[in-house]
Amino acid sequence: MQSVWTLLSWGPEGWLDDIAYGVFITISLAAATLPLGLVIG
Repeated sequence: MQSVWTLLSWGPEGWLDDIAYGVFITISLAAATLPLGLVIG
């Protein structure tokens, strides 16, 4: 089992780059749909 710090590192061994990409996609989708949600309200 790998340590938590290894899993939370950048690169092929870690998941931090994938987690950051997921956060970026989530925020992008929220920002893209916010105006529509405010108009429909």
